[in-house]
Amino acid sequence: MSPGTATLKGINPQALGLSLLASVLWAAYYPLIVVLPSSADGVVLVLPFLFGALPFLALRSRTGPGDPSGERTPLYAYVVAGIFMMALQLDVIVSTRLVGAVPTAIFTLLGDVVAIPIISFLFWREGSQRVLAPKFWVGAIVATVGATLAIAAGESALPLGWKLAALEIPIPILVGLYFAFVARLTQKVPIQRVVGPVTLCGFLASLVALPFLGGLPSFGVLPPLGYVDLLVVGLTTFFVAPWAFFEASRRVSVVIPAVVNATIPIFTMVFMVGFLGAPIYLLALLGIPLAFGGALLAITD
Repeated sequence: MSPGTATLKGINPQALGLSLLASVLWAAYYPLIVVLPSSADGVVLVLPFLFGALPFLALRSRTGPGDPSGERTPLYAYVVAGIFMMALQLDVIVSTRLVGAVPTAIFTLLGDVVAIPIISFLFWREGSQRVLAPKFWVGAIVATVGATLAIAAGESALPLGWKLAALEIPIPILVGLYFAFVARLTQKVPIQRVVGPVTLCGFLASLVALPFLGGLPSFGVLPPLGYVDLLVVGLTTFFVAPWAFFEASRRVSVVIPAVVNATIPIFTMVFMVGFLGAPIYLLALLGIPLAFGGALLAITD
């Protein structure tokens, strides 16, 4: 099934379940950033990459020295994808601190429903029927309006302006670059043989990026349970979630997981309100369904 013809009707229920699992785990990442002190942002950026890379690399070592498919992934592909992944996480951390968890999650939604199809089309001419259809662009505009409403709801610590745009606009672009690129690489190569080295490259790149977060703080900045939380995050949102997403994309194309990822802002709001007692804003209640509806309009046939 090609990315241009995939729909939600009659798809593999296992692929749908894997996509939903990935969405829930990724949504849980945002509240974690909020509850940890900003002084720990360096640790929050670096350690989950390491904790997520190790199980992928362990699985990779079990497949032997070569890929069963005979395909070889060039080293530069790992490095480039790792840089995309690190830059995305860095932007998400800063954006969640300054703009809010729900608006940041909605901008990742724009990456799923707009940037992934466009980048797949521009680089590999995949999904041309979808990207060139007016329905896709109408849905993209509706989703963007919903994202803007969520930001205007009052959760942001930044006023609307170029600083906010400079922080938010890169998120969907980085989402599209990372997921479209890695989904392409994992079509013929076992997931662990791609995502493991990519996540390790993301870890190494995060060490270089630490000055943007004030450098690596002392490891005493968090209590022991804080590091347990980061271990859980690494094993879930950096290992289980990407494995589930790319396994689903192998079965039904990257479009279906992208559709299901439109639920991430909804799960994020549930986590923020239900577990952290965050307030609910009227514009957010309007913006999230609008963004979700635009996403479905853009991607589903």
